[in-house]
Amino acid sequence: MKLRIKVLFSLLAFFLLLTNSLVLGVEKEIKVTGTIKSYIIEDNNNSHIQNWLYDDFGNRYQLDGLNSAMAGSVEINGTLLDDNKSIKVKTVESQNTFYDKSVQSWSSQYGYGLEPPNGPQRAALLIMNLNDSTNSAITDLDEVVTAVFTHAESVNEKYQEFSRYKTSYSGDITDLYGPWEIDLSEADCDPDLLLYFTLQAAFENNVDLSSYDRYLISFPPNSGTCNTSATLFEYPSAAFLGSGVIKNSPSSLSLHEQGHNHGLRHTHKLDDCSDPTFPTINTCTYSEYGHPVDIMGLSIATGHPMPFQAMRLGWMGTDDTESITNVDSSGSFSIEPVSASSTGNKGLIIPRSWDANTGEIEAYMVEYRQPVNADHNLSNYPEFTNGILISLVKYGGFEPEDNIYLLDMTNATTGNIWDQTLQTGLSFVDSTSGITITLDSLTNSVAGVSVTFVDPVGSCTPANPTLSVNPKRSLLGEGEINVYEVTVANNDSSGCEATSFELSGENLPLNWVAQSIPNAIAVPPGVSTTWLLRVASSAASVSYTHLTLPTICS
Repeated sequence: MKLRIKVLFSLLAFFLLLTNSLVLGVEKEIKVTGTIKSYIIEDNNNSHIQNWLYDDFGNRYQLDGLNSAMAGSVEINGTLLDDNKSIKVKTVESQNTFYDKSVQSWSSQYGYGLEPPNGPQRAALLIMNLNDSTNSAITDLDEVVTAVFTHAESVNEKYQEFSRYKTSYSGDITDLYGPWEIDLSEADCDPDLLLYFTLQAAFENNVDLSSYDRYLISFPPNSGTCNTSATLFEYPSAAFLGSGVIKNSPSSLSLHEQGHNHGLRHTHKLDDCSDPTFPTINTCTYSEYGHPVDIMGLSIATGHPMPFQAMRLGWMGTDDTESITNVDSSGSFSIEPVSASSTGNKGLIIPRSWDANTGEIEAYMVEYRQPVNADHNLSNYPEFTNGILISLVKYGGFEPEDNIYLLDMTNATTGNIWDQTLQTGLSFVDSTSGITITLDSLTNSVAGVSVTFVDPVGSCTPANPTLSVNPKRSLLGEGEINVYEVTVANNDSSGCEATSFELSGENLPLNWVAQSIPNAIAVPPGVSTTWLLRVASSAASVSYTHLTLPTICS
């Protein structure tokens, strides 16, 4: 009996010690496996990725320090913080898998998409009220249905045009549910909890959501910590929108968050560059939301995704869509407006660099906009349609989906989001990469663009040297001596180092002697230099011997 009492006492002491350690906020190292969910949170003029882990026992942790969007099963190594709800991430092991209901996963060299999202996308409209919200949820429910499905500027109509009619949003008033009040306060309204309580409310109201591809979840306006946001790499996807947003036609934020659901990230902007001939994120002013027309750019944008975004979803640059031209040599090209219904070339991709360590490629993307179809609002902004747009894009690296930057071709001016085009007769010159992009001509239906590649400053292009010998005489009699002038030209490009050349008299007859003055010369690129080569024949030679002229070795 005494032994048992001692054991029970020890267990109780251990429990008290553990409880006190948690209360006192002792952090501890932890390794957890589970499923990760990623959300992109729109926050004023910025955004951030929020990741949550559900472990194998159903516990939920926010992952601090993990700023990349991920999906699927992961193993997290880190520190369990003193709230016991957050893990400061040190390392992550993941298969980085993305859901695709047809082929399990899909990617291209330009980045990741979800499916790609082709075919009808059945959408559920879910209207939520928070338990302490001072604002009520939407009451004019027909407006929501119209804004998403049937209006000429609806999400459905816009995405049909964006996708070249490869995808659509299907639904009607029977696909709208709520308003439902959920057990969530304004202070605790993160998107993961909002999704959880929305699905719980659907279950409690006997609503089966299993046949839906998309959830559009509405919350009351000005609801504390509720932000416009969207899931990344999740199926079914979820977009979280304020009630004043979801009923608008067109709703730029509804279109924007659906873009995130499809796997797209923001189209950023770089301007006011210290070196406008070679823009980088470190030498320019960076804006999170950059493109004023692309739905993945500024919050006012309701137009076509820029061509590089469309390529990622298979909506451009495939066999059955408009072409995008990969430019790897100098030439002249024609591009049509992005939103035009014609089936011609809609953009140029011009590589400028490749990182051998990461596989990342940097390139320029050229596009042209006119006020047609979904871009019709551009009729109010002629300065945006009087030239071409050039963006810096990156792909093929570790996180290829978040690297698009619209460049300001009028770097000297600031504050005007519409004056970013390269106009007729002007050139964008990247002397570091040796690329010049010129807008030669412009009409309402086509832009004529020339691209020129030259040896970039500081780069080296080797070339074969050229050789000349004087005199041309190649016959020597016995005991004769002849002196030749040998001139070599180094034809390497100006970025190369000097090359050392030497003359050698090889394969001469027995007892013949060849001597060069000097023996070796370092010749800079683009420079010619001359040796004297003295050749003496043997006294025992036949009357005349044919001499093979010298060979140059570098």
